[in-house]
Amino acid sequence: WKVRRGASKCLTSVVTTRPDLLGKLYSTVVPNVVGRFKEREENVKLDIFDVFIAVLKQTVVVSRGMSATAEDNPTNLLKNNVPAVVANLTKELGGKSVRIKTGVFNLLKELVAVQHGILANHLGSLVDGIKGALEAKSSSSNLKIEVLSFFRLAIEQNPATAFHEIVPKLCDPILTAVSLSYYKISAEALRVTRGLGTVIRPHGNDDFPFKEYAEKIYEAIFDKYKAQDIDQEVKDAAIACMGSLIAHMGDALPEDKLKNALSILYERTKNEITRLTSVNVLIEISTSPLNIDLKSILANVVSELADFLRQTNRQLKQASLKALDTITRSYGKDVSSKLYQKVLKEASNLIGESDLHMSYLALRLISAVVKADKKSVKIVQSDIYPRMLDLVQSSLLQGLALEALYGLYGNLVTIGQKKFGFDELLNGLLGLKLRASAQSTKQSQSSIAQCVAALVMNAPEDKRKDTVSKFISDV
Repeated sequence: WKVRRGASKCLTSVVTTRPDLLGKLYSTVVPNVVGRFKEREENVKLDIFDVFIAVLKQTVVVSRGMSATAEDNPTNLLKNNVPAVVANLTKELGGKSVRIKTGVFNLLKELVAVQHGILANHLGSLVDGIKGALEAKSSSSNLKIEVLSFFRLAIEQNPATAFHEIVPKLCDPILTAVSLSYYKISAEALRVTRGLGTVIRPHGNDDFPFKEYAEKIYEAIFDKYKAQDIDQEVKDAAIACMGSLIAHMGDALPEDKLKNALSILYERTKNEITRLTSVNVLIEISTSPLNIDLKSILANVVSELADFLRQTNRQLKQASLKALDTITRSYGKDVSSKLYQKVLKEASNLIGESDLHMSYLALRLISAVVKADKKSVKIVQSDIYPRMLDLVQSSLLQGLALEALYGLYGNLVTIGQKKFGFDELLNGLLGLKLRASAQSTKQSQSSIAQCVAALVMNAPEDKRKDTVSKFISDV
């Protein structure tokens, strides 16, 4: 066994240091390595697994930039070996050794990450091994974490339809793992449960009978979701899991349970530790095609998100801008003008050349607010318009921020507010006294020209013709 172990380590070194030989190794070495998964000595078997893991890692590196249909693409060579790999690993999952099972799922994690859908046709044969590892009393915590981690990656890397036959068999063991006391297992089980919701009912696909699972998942995760005296990792995973459940199956939940979950979510936004996760969950829910009823928390949430725009935490400010944008686009008519006034005043402070990405998010939000509530144009005119004129003269303005700026100009023209319509906006741009430097002037003129173009494109036809004629005569 020492010779076999030494040979395994030698092969691992060859695979790692000679990626140029990978194609040849697939025809000569890999079939033999897969055949030796049946090795009787435990330490040697784990080393053989390491050889194959090294092959998988090199496959990912070498196949980058290669055509997917190329005959010498290592990914295609790997696909030919997948049936034998899965068949041999399935046999190993029937054994008693916890170390070997842990090694198997570690290998499967590497395999499933190589290419999207690589295990789609083989997941069914792994069900018994997954279920057994989760339910067996002899299973260690590390084994359960590896199993759950593998299944979460499998959900991410394979189409939803590949799981429809195995969800009924694996749902209960996974939901049971959520309630286990060890925080790492519970957190990983919550992440898997979150993924389960996306495969049980992907957006726009109701082929699978999802209704029977919605309440079942809700009940399994609710205790972790409402608890405050638990590990932070579990808390974040529970919030994300409940948010995903609402976004994918919220219409299948009883109204009282849905309102209860949303109420707790609002409370989590007020907690400094959980607020970022909660804001990201609000983005997911508000972008859901189910149009979940958020009226019970909408006003409070919008007010809280507007307050977050004052925070120094950059991630929180970005997430809050995105959340306000998606909420405005999905639920704009249910938000009061007074709340929009608060949102616009806070968003206006984020517009400037010092942070163009933040400016882009703020301008996108302002455009959404203007579309949803025409009364808010007055706030734009008084508080935001001067900042728009400053930004358009910046030599740094480009990309998404510039697109958002001329998009806002277009929306303002479409609305046609009195004393703040096409003529006023156009004269404001054409009357700018550009900053001194030549580079600044060149960039500013380009930005102003694009904003003028956006104004003209969205103007009434008579104004458009007159303006174009005037520009032609000026030239």
